[in-house]
Amino acid sequence: MSGTNGTKLGEKEIISGMAKPLDAIRFRMDIDADTGSYIHFVELWPGLLLSLNRIHVKYVPCPSFTVPSIITMNCCIEGRCEAMISDDLYIYMERGLCCLDDRIPLEGFHYPGSLYDGIELYLDLRLLQHHPIPALEAYGITTDALQHLLKDGGFCGQLKPETLSMATALFERLLRGHTSLETFRFYAMELLFHLLHDGYRPMENALYATKGQRRIVNEVEAIITSDLSRRYTISDLAGRYGLADSTLKKYFRKVYGMTFTDYLRNKRLGLATRLLADTKESIGEIAARCGYTNQGKFGEVFRREVGQTPLEYRRLHINETHPTSEEA
Repeated sequence: MSGTNGTKLGEKEIISGMAKPLDAIRFRMDIDADTGSYIHFVELWPGLLLSLNRIHVKYVPCPSFTVPSIITMNCCIEGRCEAMISDDLYIYMERGLCCLDDRIPLEGFHYPGSLYDGIELYLDLRLLQHHPIPALEAYGITTDALQHLLKDGGFCGQLKPETLSMATALFERLLRGHTSLETFRFYAMELLFHLLHDGYRPMENALYATKGQRRIVNEVEAIITSDLSRRYTISDLAGRYGLADSTLKKYFRKVYGMTFTDYLRNKRLGLATRLLADTKESIGEIAARCGYTNQGKFGEVFRREVGQTPLEYRRLHINETHPTSEEA
């Protein structure tokens, strides 16, 4: 597996100049030191590479791999990821989803919430066909079996609870980083075996969005977050694009991973917590700035979602450089 950055699957030159070797089979690529974002690679066998992806930034570029025989298997443990896989198609990963694909993202990976934890397996089918791994073959984990899952270049499924637990256990072992190669191999084989033997539920409506759908949703998101004191209905916004309410809701859920209502409420509460901690504004003023015309309703929603009243939150989190008097 070779790319523009010197990446070779099955050899020791993995993202040359970007990844530092931890030992003979492990490599770590630091994405952003300030946020602790990194990718930890483990070479299980020649032709099979395992990685832990711990991301806390908005965007990570990816190398342009030139070998067409590579397929990747992603399992999302937490967070959300967006990747452009063709000129007019984006795929979205979220908790519990597994994606098997032979297409390389065209413009890297986007993380809408600046949070993504997951594991990834890189399989060089050409190398594995010529040099099969006996341990995998003994359990039916063959290149033919993996290719059978691929349909039109990609496969997406919802992991069953027990399979998600296996993926999470493998992620946690990678996170600790002190497990033996044999242990990594065992848990990776177990995960692959279960994926090939009914360890997932096929998704009838995979999380794909076209470029046009993504553009509409991002424009809508920019509108509703540019001034959180204003109130928009889904009907008003859908009408701007000639869409039915249900269609815009579906598009929004695909791109942002939650309903329009939940997303807007989270943004408003995020603003409210910052204003409570960093300003002298009254609770009523903050409620209005966050789109609540009724202070009582604001307090009710805030307490239900945050677990404290606005005043309790302010008392506990007030920035000492912005002192404020208590409000009844």
